[in-house]
Amino acid sequence: MVEEGKADIAICKLSITFNRAQKVLFTKPYIRLRKALLINRVLLQKQQGKRSKYETIQTLEGKLAVIGNSSYEDYAKQRFVHMEIVPYPTWQDAVNAVRQQQVVAAFRDEVEIKKVIVDNNNDAVNVMTVVLDNDFDNKGIAVSRDAGYLKYLLELYMDNLNLELTANRVLFDYPKLIEHIHRNQLKED
Repeated sequence: MVEEGKADIAICKLSITFNRAQKVLFTKPYIRLRKALLINRVLLQKQQGKRSKYETIQTLEGKLAVIGNSSYEDYAKQRFVHMEIVPYPTWQDAVNAVRQQQVVAAFRDEVEIKKVIVDNNNDAVNVMTVVLDNDFDNKGIAVSRDAGYLKYLLELYMDNLNLELTANRVLFDYPKLIEHIHRNQLKED
């Protein structure tokens, strides 16, 4: 919608990708999340044999769930060339596919992967989370290509907030983050 001029700004956990950056301007990343996997423990065990879990995960085979038409579908095609990428309409559908052993794993950012276990501790029996070191997904705010000044203002505002966001802060300290933002807004008023 931003690209088509139907919206001035897109604010969400929007991955900054090369293809998207050709169509809109992105602010500098406000958070760098690591890419991660939600893996079905039973299907992992079947592949493991005498190898370590680490070694098995490095050479994972089978079906990998992603949200269709998302940055993670593209990321998966680049990173997991020996797996069958299976797009699902929603993240919940992808998670359910892992739980039901329809796919070996699901692929998304570490916040969403960890949130599966945070939201339902019982899932830890059947699935495991794996965060991929040194494989980052930068998130930014998108504005139209001719909105350089708006981009500048957004970056200035984010710099002034000084949030230092991490996956764990977003997951476990969200109320404090919101309070911090409100305190900064009151200072400016």
